[in-house]
Amino acid sequence: MDQPRADRIESHDVLIIGNGPSAITLSFFLSGRWPYYSGHSADNPHPIEFLHNRLKSTNLSLMEQDLDHLSTGLTGRTLNRVSILFDQLQNPNTDFGHRQQSTLEWRYHPDKAIDHICLGTGLPGGLWHSLRKSKSILTVSRQKWMQLPEMDANERNCLGKCEQDTRISFGCIAQYYRDYVEHYDLSKYFRNHTRVIRVNWCAGLDCWIVDAITRTTITTNKRPIISMLSAHHTGSQWLKHLTSLTKLRSCKCQNETKWIRTRFLAKSIVLATGANSCSPSMLNIPGESSITDSSKSSTVIHSLDQLDAILRSNSYIHRPPESCHGSPIMLIVGSGLSAADACMMAANSPFRVIHIFRRSIQDRGLIFNQLSNENLYPEYNQIFRNMRQTVREAQCPNCFLDSSETIYQAYQQTSCRQIRTKPYQAVTLQIGEQQVKSTNKRLRCSKCDTAIDGKEWTIPVSVVVILIGSKPVLDFLPSTINQKLGTNSLEPLDIRSNPIRVNTITHETLASNNLYAIGPLVGDNFVRYVQGGALAVAADLYRKQKVISRIQSDNEDNCDDSDENDCCQKTIS
Repeated sequence: MDQPRADRIESHDVLIIGNGPSAITLSFFLSGRWPYYSGHSADNPHPIEFLHNRLKSTNLSLMEQDLDHLSTGLTGRTLNRVSILFDQLQNPNTDFGHRQQSTLEWRYHPDKAIDHICLGTGLPGGLWHSLRKSKSILTVSRQKWMQLPEMDANERNCLGKCEQDTRISFGCIAQYYRDYVEHYDLSKYFRNHTRVIRVNWCAGLDCWIVDAITRTTITTNKRPIISMLSAHHTGSQWLKHLTSLTKLRSCKCQNETKWIRTRFLAKSIVLATGANSCSPSMLNIPGESSITDSSKSSTVIHSLDQLDAILRSNSYIHRPPESCHGSPIMLIVGSGLSAADACMMAANSPFRVIHIFRRSIQDRGLIFNQLSNENLYPEYNQIFRNMRQTVREAQCPNCFLDSSETIYQAYQQTSCRQIRTKPYQAVTLQIGEQQVKSTNKRLRCSKCDTAIDGKEWTIPVSVVVILIGSKPVLDFLPSTINQKLGTNSLEPLDIRSNPIRVNTITHETLASNNLYAIGPLVGDNFVRYVQGGALAVAADLYRKQKVISRIQSDNEDNCDDSDENDCCQKTIS
């Protein structure tokens, strides 16, 4: 295969693919900022006694300690032990309501910095910048759990001071991550607007070769240069000249996009792409990917960004048949928080919503059944109340369409079978199919007493929003490695059900040496946990670098001894 010609070549010890919270934290560690246990005194010991006893006897940084030993016996909401260890030290027993301050302190060792570069497709912060337009939507995690090491989000909070236990808007946290990179002078390690094209291992050079392209914008001024008029020009000529000069100065500069191709050589690669690299999961039903409107924009969408674009443009809306009383119908498919966000976004729009999901409303795995704090998650609990009420008092699709007063209807254990365009856009739903099989009870309409389940319903819709998860896309990796990455190599990667398989202490993948993975790719789906993965990688990279330095030093000493022996032999002879 022909390799693309590179505009430039760079060499680094570590190349990080991604620039979200995972990559930012790892860059923070690799720049020489190391964590130390601060709970030695009786004033602030860690509440877990065995962890405190392991840490109190040494003044070494966590970067130089045995993370396997320290993390043994700890439990948390992830399978990655170092992620649990770091979270426990940063937020001691926070899941049990403890408000103890962090038991970590930070020291800057610029002499221990490891050469690295972060490649990201957007600004530092990753996916959060694409979500920042949704200012009314808050993070699921509390503010203190969204923070990165050492810097309080309140210092950069665009909403002003707020409690650590409250949630923060997407826009504010995106700005916080960007400010974090600038505050700690990490910008020199970040190459933004860069997309990785190809990754290969070169045995001859004993390193990874990474081809990437970077988007740059060049501003060009098309305004011609006008020479000054000579002194003998008349007043009318001066006036004409000034008029033309004013018109030319009002012309806008043109921005030209240029792509720079770079080939990177790196000893180690860290996959930190997170959800930003994921492609949406599909229903794989007829019509899902083929429907567009007159502007060639899809009316079957798979992201909140696309939904936001639709809600901002009324011209985008396909007007339904007269049977819908002129109100556009939106079908939302999914039972996660993204689907709930879509319901909230649609609530302030002309749309009426039909919300379907495969799970039972009582399923303990449903995320809404895990958000028990009414005060912390009032909007999600309100959506869940609407779901439960309309499932319990369900109307058949015909009654819902006939009633202009009902703006939301949820159907549990329901699937979408088909999306069609002619004679108008419509979906075919199979409602309550699993409920009948499990309970032998028929689902009947609360208004007309018609049986809702047991048959297919065709419903006219304007927009279909499918939010059923996403799968990582790492097609820049060699297929031989990609096929072995997942915990189950026979199934495609999935950040929840089939994450990348790694050594849980070093986060080096089992598919290839010198290839690491952190963040959602390994099942750490919360910012509070991705930081421990970054610690695991940084500690292992430092250990390897230390070993290499020791070997090089020994080789130099042997060379010096050999030279000295040669000199002695010459002297004797």
